[in-house]
Amino acid sequence: MLVDAVVVGVTGSVGSPLELVLARSDQGGELRWIGLSLPLPPKLGIWPGSW
Repeated sequence: MLVDAVVVGVTGSVGSPLELVLARSDQGGELRWIGLSLPLPPKLGIWPGSW
């Protein structure tokens, strides 16, 4: 199953995140936590912290 999600945080540190915290809007429009991404490979771990 594929769903739209937004990144609302990270596990680990911002400079070197381990996983992305994902959320999506409920029927009322409020963001609800839905889970974690798969562990980020070291090469991609620096990308979210550069936002």
